[in-house]
Amino acid sequence: MFAKNLKYLRQLHNIDQLQLAEALGRKSASSISEWESGKYTPKIGVLSMISSYFNVDLDDMMTKDLELENSTQSWSDQTNTSDTDPEAVELVRFLSDNTEYKELITSLKDVSKDDLNAVKVIVDRLKDKKD
Repeated sequence: MFAKNLKYLRQLHNIDQLQLAEALGRKSASSISEWESGKYTPKIGVLSMISSYFNVDLDDMMTKDLELENSTQSWSDQTNTSDTDPEAVELVRFLSDNTEYKELITSLKDVSKDDLNAVKVIVDRLKDKKD
């Protein structure tokens, strides 16, 4: 999650890899590129510097999808009216907190209606089996 969050935060703040590298006392952008690709993860001291630089909690930066959280919060703020469907808001919050479900829902966007119906049948059977 760190690699994705680092790239997201850097782009959100409109800085390139070299600018971030310089802010962290690095001579080149190669470390930033390797971190963003997931090839390496920086040591804890550097992670702490990065979280401070972007004013983000270190634990959140390592474990949460910050882009999803930011878009969820923005959506929630924009739709925080009396006509907002509370179930939809709760679903968005649930998906924000449970990445495995979010990944499943995201992958379902690309399947045909027939395949979606097949998945629904399987889920219904699993729920019946659980009861």
